[in-house]
Amino acid sequence: MARRPHMNDATAVTAGVAATATLAAWVAGDDPASTSDRARTWAKHTLLDWLAVTIAGSREPLVDMLAEEYPARADGACALVGRGGAVGPIEAALINGSAGHALDFDDVSSRTVGHPTAPIAPAALALGQLTGASGEQLLRALVVGFEAQAFLGESLGGRQTEGRAR
Repeated sequence: MARRPHMNDATAVTAGVAATATLAAWVAGDDPASTSDRARTWAKHTLLDWLAVTIAGSREPLVDMLAEEYPARADGACALVGRGGAVGPIEAALINGSAGHALDFDDVSSRTVGHPTAPIAPAALALGQLTGASGEQLLRALVVGFEAQAFLGESLGGRQTEGRAR
């Protein structure tokens, strides 16, 4: 029986680095003009849906605990959705991402094998706030993030529902 590779194996690490570098180069080389109107509209709807479920989940106990652990601060650059105040980008992505998934009403995709917006939107929003990105740049970041996540999800085994009771 073949041994499953471990992260200590040089070949596994090299393969992982190569795959990560390839994905990063693809994301960095994105052409904003390639975003179709359909993808842009879809990203707007997805962002609005995420904002709604994030506002709804923003006062859940988990989110309260995270906000207590990482309190708003005067020099915070990134808004806490539904709570007010601002924190650093990492804390904002964590708290807003948790709020967006807290009630489990967030979107799901079999291509990404999970909930695509809960991790992508808060990270894109935090980075956008930190860098002063435009709304168009935020939408493009969502599209590229979903494309990358779908590629990874499909490469890790495809659809979430295959082989499971529906």
